[in-house]
Amino acid sequence: MAGLPLSLGLALAAGACAPPARPPVMARVAEVRTSPAAAEAATWAPQAHAHALDLEQRAERALEAGDSEAAALLAEQAVAAHEHAWVLTRLARAERRRLSAETDLETQRRTL
Repeated sequence: MAGLPLSLGLALAAGACAPPARPPVMARVAEVRTSPAAAEAATWAPQAHAHALDLEQRAERALEAGDSEAAALLAEQAVAAHEHAWVLTRLARAERRRLSAETDLETQRRTL
């Protein structure tokens, strides 16, 4: 019985040195970053895309520093930032189509 507290103390000490568990949302960020929509966002909304990547890097640094809660929060923000970049991408593409349609309409009006 006297060995039990010693072994328990050693187990606790070993567990305290273990790196924090990787939050599941970190894997989600990696999936989002490698999606085709993220590649489009890099072209159409580069600043928003860069912000999302910055948040992901901050999440990785927080995890390396042992703060898995901050890492999870930053990773959630990175996912949201990627989604924001996708929205900006869709808006930019829609604006391009609108301008093209207006040009075509004006051309048609001139020919009538």
